[in-house]
Amino acid sequence: MGVPAPQYLDVSWKAGKSSYVPGEAIVVELKLTNVRELPIRFSEISVAPLLDNVDTRANEMIPLMLANTVEIPELMQPGEEIVVLISASSVVTSTLPTGRYTVHLDVSFVELDGTTEMSDGTKMGLNSGTLFVIAPPEGTLIRTVQVGEVRRAGAITMTLESLSFTAEETKIIVIVTLPDLDPAAIGTSSPDIRLAPVPTVVAPDPARAVPTPTAVARPPITGGSAPPGDSPVAPMPTRLTSGRGNPTPAPTATPAPQSPGSTLRGATASYRIDGGAWQELASFGHRGGPPEAVRLVWTLGPVSSTARTFDFAVTGVRLSADEEVAETWEWSVPLQNE
Repeated sequence: MGVPAPQYLDVSWKAGKSSYVPGEAIVVELKLTNVRELPIRFSEISVAPLLDNVDTRANEMIPLMLANTVEIPELMQPGEEIVVLISASSVVTSTLPTGRYTVHLDVSFVELDGTTEMSDGTKMGLNSGTLFVIAPPEGTLIRTVQVGEVRRAGAITMTLESLSFTAEETKIIVIVTLPDLDPAAIGTSSPDIRLAPVPTVVAPDPARAVPTPTAVARPPITGGSAPPGDSPVAPMPTRLTSGRGNPTPAPTATPAPQSPGSTLRGATASYRIDGGAWQELASFGHRGGPPEAVRLVWTLGPVSSTARTFDFAVTGVRLSADEEVAETWEWSVPLQNE
């Protein structure tokens, strides 16, 4: 294992509150503290922080403004602090879609021993992790829907267990049955093991294609925490689109039966609300739950209290041995009591 990088700065992010509505001005405070025993000289603090919706790949990062003139000391002594205020005006937030948001800022500096620079310089990309949500102005949906509907594609069966809607987030839980998983894995600490057979199977409608928008490159998280439940997973193949932007399913192949020891590494998914455009989730489904289940959980921002339907589709899975399965498992869930 490699030697961990030294920690130069303690990084603290704070927003005025955890939830805003479109058109509401936002100010974020970033506090940097020198935690080394030697002074630091900053060569740059980016004047263009970036705002990112972490829930979908369809949105580009939005440049923000510094709300204060940052007074950078000639030398930042051990224990000394710098406070940076970052603002998102009401004009900017009025165009923001509902979702969870993170802020990114680049800084560059060198460490000094007396007058000697100890290195050629260090550049850090500071990321706040999920800092606040933009909530629907008409209010958020608060309820849990126990779904329990089963879909099968190829040799893999999935059950949409539940949808949970709160003022801060939406959680989607899917349980997966894979063929020929290693029975010896039961009782170990690994969640990559088989489920009990699911009795009822409903075939997906092949006429309903689900697009997967092109992923947006984002800077790595080095100075904060990832959104809860999110961790890096190798990306899945991207679906294709026609010249007019209409969805065209990626080439699919029914997988051969897996050899004992097969596991589920992750999955890609998309969602839409009230029959709108499909949005590819930026995060992957991540495993968890009791040892007798393979449970995938996706998290996104709050949903409007007026939403009537929530459509969700798993658009591909990654298995062990670098095997990828491009199939679609899709559900449509009513949200309002008729």
